[in-house]
Order: sequence, then structure tokens, then C-alpha cells
Amino acid sequence: MTLDFHTTLLSNGTVVDSPEEVRVLETLGDVPQADIIDGLWEVGDEGWLVCWAGMDAPSVLLRAERCTVLVAGDGDGDGEVGTRYASYETYYGPLATVLQATTEDALVEKFGEWARGLKGYVEGVASC
Repeated sequence: MTLDFHTTLLSNGTVVDSPEEVRVLETLGDVPQADIIDGLWEVGDEGWLVCWAGMDAPSVLLRAERCTVLVAGDGDGDGEVGTRYASYETYYGPLATVLQATTEDALVEKFGEWARGLKGYVEGVASC
């Protein structure tokens, strides 16, 4: 499965479009225990893991994979049903350190925007 990702990434307003390939789409129950990242979810949690990778950079120079975890349950510990959300991106290759040095702050900001936008959308749909 492929999808197109569109975002305004850079502070100068440059729009970045990149084709992405979905690599993992599974329920958390199907994820081997060895692959569970500490603190994101636990064995027995219900939810989804989806990971995708960019297809536009030469893989010898830079590879990236982004994963999103959605876990059903008590999202913030207040007793109400909610969803825990985590998203992370991993970069590989010789250009990874260059990317980190030049865009880390913008990436952190955009990850926050992504999370807030997703939360707003989901809560808006749920209230309809």
C-alpha cells in the first residue's frame, strides 16, 4: 500500500510532498514481544501499529521510517476511556546526522502539530 504525504516542513513555508510505502499495519496483539518499545504499549494492550517509509530518497544515503501507535484504554489516567498516541521516526544512512542537525527543531514542531491535528480531528468526529 502506498500513500502520499504532504506537509509544510520548513520554517520558510516550503511544502514537502513525498510518496510513502506502508510497511507495517497490524494490531498490537500481533506484534512480537521483542519488538515492543518500552513505554509505548504493553503485552495485552489493544490497538494498532502502523509504520511507513519514504520512497523518494536514495536508500543508500538516507532511509526513514515513521511509526504511529494507537492504544485503546484510559488515555490520561482519569478513568475515562481514551486513546494513547505515540509517533516516532527513525533515520538511517550517512545523511541522517545532517538531517538531524538541520531540521530537528522543525521536525519536533511538526510532530506536535501532527498530534494536535489528529486529536482535534478525532475529537471533532466523535462529538458529531
